[in-house]
Amino acid sequence: MADSQQEPKDPQAPDSSLAPVSASEPVRGEHLSANPHIEEMLADLQARLEVNAEYTSHTGPLPAPETYREYAEIIPDGANRIMSMAEAEQAHRHAMQREESKRRDREQDRADNGLKSASLIGVVGFTVAALFGALDHAAAGTTLAGATLVSLTWSFLAGTSTAKAARFQELREIQKGSKSPTEESKEKPT
Repeated sequence: MADSQQEPKDPQAPDSSLAPVSASEPVRGEHLSANPHIEEMLADLQARLEVNAEYTSHTGPLPAPETYREYAEIIPDGANRIMSMAEAEQAHRHAMQREESKRRDREQDRADNGLKSASLIGVVGFTVAALFGALDHAAAGTTLAGATLVSLTWSFLAGTSTAKAARFQELREIQKGSKSPTEESKEKPT
């Protein structure tokens, strides 16, 4: 009679009849005792079960040809609209690059003109200072040479600090993400 008495079960203890079954092991034994045909059905299902995984990747301004065809089927005139969008984006990018190139050319021309002007001022200033010195006007010659030297030095330092500030501003824009790293590498100062 002791066998007929059951011990009370702990509600927190897991039910052994619900033990986990590994996905890699076939299901057998006590789990199949309810229906003997289950093992047969599982073997048939495992034989027919096939899992396919596919990964595709595409980079570029246009979608892959398969995706392009799907857009053409789903969206009326979708393929042409995508192509028009890509062409408009390319035209816009080219226009922006032309403007940037023109701006850089203007800046370079301005820098070149500044160098030429500074050289001319230096040569004229020092020549006139030397003439004053040769004509026994040493004080005037020295003053003119000093003023020329100070103005050239001041112009050089001001130009250097302006260029440095422009480089820092460009770096800040790159760090904020307003320019991509590829744009940054194309726009290195000359």
